[in-house]
Amino acid sequence: MLNLATGEYFGNSTKTLENEYLKLCITNYVPETVIAPHNHENPYLSLLVNGSYLEEGEVITQTIAPGEVLYRPKGYGHRNCFEQNDGTCFNIEFKPDWFNHLAKLPTNGKDRPIKFNAARYPFFYKLFLQLKHNTSHEVIFDEVYDFYAAFAVSAPQKTMQAWMKDVYAIIQDEIDRFHSLNELSNRVYVHPVYLSRAFKMYSGHTLKEFQMKTKIERAIHLLLNTSKNVSSISFELGFYDDSHFIRSFKSIYGIPPAKFKRDINS
Repeated sequence: MLNLATGEYFGNSTKTLENEYLKLCITNYVPETVIAPHNHENPYLSLLVNGSYLEEGEVITQTIAPGEVLYRPKGYGHRNCFEQNDGTCFNIEFKPDWFNHLAKLPTNGKDRPIKFNAARYPFFYKLFLQLKHNTSHEVIFDEVYDFYAAFAVSAPQKTMQAWMKDVYAIIQDEIDRFHSLNELSNRVYVHPVYLSRAFKMYSGHTLKEFQMKTKIERAIHLLLNTSKNVSSISFELGFYDDSHFIRSFKSIYGIPPAKFKRDINS
């Protein structure tokens, strides 16, 4: 039986993205592809985007239909036979470092494949489209960390830990940037999934929400206490452009920042 190393898949890989924790990959298969018995050195999730195939596994033989996700444990032996249409799979592979600070993946407690419908979790299609359309790497990985934070086995305590104080300080002191989960986890030496979950439990906000809240609070101060215009404030707070800042401000206060300033000052 063939053993595939990290990131190795049969078929034609059209998009890949990886960091120290994960490998994301879109693979295409021609009709009637038959894949020899093999296993993977890392556990992974595979969403079948289109096509269908028969999987003959060590434990169960089953047909995988479009929209179904299959979790395969590390070392699980299987062979696949694609049917008469082209097939596309989206794989999320978990490297060994993924498991730092996490007891295990949320599974059925056995080394068995798990099949479920992707429609239960819009995350899968959203992530697939982001990878397909070359969305920022940081945005894509943050989506994965936030999604899995809800399933993290090692639950953090609801106390202000030292590393969390560091995260707060970084966000407030470096307000001119948007910080990714991966960047912050590396700076405070905490697994990004654990960081995401602990931060949400303690603050009541996701990291993304808290950063936006902090920036808008600073924007209010600058609007009401300085003569800076919207463009200057937008640049100072690290927004991509003025329209991004205006939309974000309006989503919270219902009006653009310039009108907010006029209404308050009048």
